[in-house]
Amino acid sequence: SGKKILLLLIIVFLLAGSLWSKSVTGSIVYIEGYVDIYRDGELLDWELVDIGFGVEEFDLIETGTDGIVEIEINLPSGSRTSLSVNPGTAFYFEMEEKSGKNQTSFQMLSGTISFKVQKLTGNDTMNVHTESAVMGVRGTDFEIVYSPEGGILVLCDEGAVSCKDNQGREQYSKPGSVVEKVPNKRLSVYSVSTDDLGLYRNYWISARDEVFKNGAAVFI
Repeated sequence: SGKKILLLLIIVFLLAGSLWSKSVTGSIVYIEGYVDIYRDGELLDWELVDIGFGVEEFDLIETGTDGIVEIEINLPSGSRTSLSVNPGTAFYFEMEEKSGKNQTSFQMLSGTISFKVQKLTGNDTMNVHTESAVMGVRGTDFEIVYSPEGGILVLCDEGAVSCKDNQGREQYSKPGSVVEKVPNKRLSVYSVSTDDLGLYRNYWISARDEVFKNGAAVFI
């Protein structure tokens, strides 16, 4: 009867909505070394985690000391974000609708990620969270380094990245300058030419590693 058909259509619609909410939102385009993915609290079979593997919201992605992975994330509007994940990094992401906008949030737990973001539409927002700061994405090509003792370095090749600490203080990383946040200090901005970003990043990582080694017992 018509009522049964209508009921069946409603059930199919609800099931489709459930499947859509669990749909793949990105995929691995390059991988080498050890890369672990935890889904619903369980470590996925390493043989499955390869080029073409689909990643989902809340997948915890963790690279080993030799692990490198590149992932393309599809934003709700159809734009794409490419992530280059360095060794020793752990993060996950989620997507939700807030105030009529599609918000994609990355939660960094450690390590270094380089982002390449297609121009966001007026309906898309994207940010990156660490324990002590939130980076609002306005740039299209930037990198975030999260050191073991909790320091953060934000480098930007193009556009700008808004950096806010837990007290709401804000600074911008953009071509020609970087933003740093280290424990017990405010956000700081330093002038660094785009040609020297890689050199400065390596120096910063080395310096923060030394700080961590000297005070490892305290940080742990």
